Amino acid sequence: MNATSILHFITDLRCGGEAKLLLSFLPEFERAGMRNTVCCLAPILGAQTTTETNLIPDFEKAGIPVVSLNATRATMPIAIVRLFGLLHRHRPDILHTYLFHPNILGRVLGRTAGIPIVVSSIVSVDDWKKHHHVLLERYTAPLADNILVNAKAVRERLITRDRISKTKVSLSYNGVKIEDFESVNSTLRQEHKISSSTKIIGAVCRLHKAKALDKLLFAFSNLSRHFRDVVLVIVGDGPEQNALTLLADQLGISDRILWVGVRDNVAALMKDFDIFVVSSAWEGLPGTLFEAMAARVPIVATRVGGIPEVIQNRVNGILVEPNAEGELTR
Repeated sequence: MNATSILHFITDLRCGGEAKLLLSFLPEFERAGMRNTVCCLAPILGAQTTTETNLIPDFEKAGIPVVSLNATRATMPIAIVRLFGLLHRHRPDILHTYLFHPNILGRVLGRTAGIPIVVSSIVSVDDWKKHHHVLLERYTAPLADNILVNAKAVRERLITRDRISKTKVSLSYNGVKIEDFESVNSTLRQEHKISSSTKIIGAVCRLHKAKALDKLLFAFSNLSRHFRDVVLVIVGDGPEQNALTLLADQLGISDRILWVGVRDNVAALMKDFDIFVVSSAWEGLPGTLFEAMAARVPIVATRVGGIPEVIQNRVNGILVEPNAEGELTR
C-alpha cells in the first residue's frame, strides 16, 4: 500500500504558532508512514527588510521538504499559478491548509485540481477580519471536507460570525510533550546573570499587534515602580519589535527587559520564569499556555479566545480583561 501523501500549505514559515506546531508533529507523521511536503506562500510574507526568523532550515533538517512560492503582493497571481501546478504534479491524497489566505486559495485550487481531501485549520478568532474576509470564508468553506479548530471559541466564531455549518467544524486541542519540559535544566538566570532573588516575568510569542505587548510593557512599567527586583523577558521576534523597544525606552524600563529573540530552548527558559504572561487582545488558544503548564509556571492571561477554556480564574491561573493594563499590573 502506498503511503498517504499530505501537502501542507501555509502562509509563511516565520517562527509562529502554526509553523512551530507543524515542525513538531510532521516528524511524527513521517514515522507513521505518511509523506509530507510543506508549501508556503513565502518564507516570510511581507516586508523585504524583515529581520524575523524563518523555520525553513529547521524543516529541512528534520527531513521535511519545503516548497516556497516566493510570493509578494505584486507576484501573487504567479504564485497562485505555481501552486496549481504543484498540486497537479504532486497529486497529494490530502491538502491541509493553515491560516486565512492558504485556506481560501487551497479550498478553491484543491477542488479545481481534483485533490481527494481538503482540510483547513483555523486557530484564532481573527478579530482583524473585515466584511469581505468573512464572506470569502463563508462561501469557500463548503469546498473543505473539514475545518479543524483548536478552541471552542474559534468554532463558535466561525458558526456565528462566518455562518459556517457546524457539521464542517471539528475541535482538536493542541498539546505539548510534557517530558520535554521535565527533562531540561534551567539556563536563563545563568546565561543572563540574573540573581535568584530577582523575579522573572516571561512572555513567549510573536511580536505582533494581536499580542498587545504594549499593554504588557505599560503594566510592567507600573509594576517596576513598586518592585525593583523584577525583570521582563520576552522571547520571540516579529513586526512590532522596533515599536516595542522604542516604547520601552520611552517608559524608562529598557534596562529591565531582556529581548532574547527566537529560541529553540523555550522549555529551558520557562523553567526560570516566576510568572508567565499572555497579554493578547485576541487569540485562538496559544500553545505557549500548555508549555507554561508543563513547565509548572504560574500564568496570568487575558480572557480572550479559547484561553478561558483551559485557564480557570484563580484555580490554575489568573485571568484579566484584555487591554486593561491596570488589572494586568495588579
